[in-house]
Amino acid sequence: MVLMLATIAGGVYLIILDWAERRDAAFQHEARKIGPGRR
Repeated sequence: MVLMLATIAGGVYLIILDWAERRDAAFQHEARKIGPGRR
């Protein structure tokens, strides 16, 4: 039971981590497009 919960939590954590990385990459790409003036 505990192992199953840990596995699910680990999977969700990895998905969130992956999503956050992609979001940050997209955000940085947008920032570069706008230019160095605004952050």
